[in-house]
Amino acid sequence: MRYVSYYTGQGSREKTKGTILYGIKILFIVSLIIAIIAIVISPFISQDIFERPEMNSYLKILLLSLPFLAVTVVFNASLNGLKLIKHQVLAINILH
Repeated sequence: MRYVSYYTGQGSREKTKGTILYGIKILFIVSLIIAIIAIVISPFISQDIFERPEMNSYLKILLLSLPFLAVTVVFNASLNGLKLIKHQVLAINILH
């Protein structure tokens, strides 16, 4: 997200917006794929790695939040790149 502050400094609003949206799209897709793979192998993770099969449903719920957490991280980095620290702090306090 370093290009957000770079394009903001140049005054190129369209490139800034494009960079943020591109980062969010790519990260959401990648984290969704990782979450789906992890959900598929979650029985193996809960039984063979943690040796707690009852943990499988909780693990699946946690993995469903992964794409949204990733988007939140990019969004906060974008706010930082735009030098909107006040908004970033508010967003972090609301989400946590």
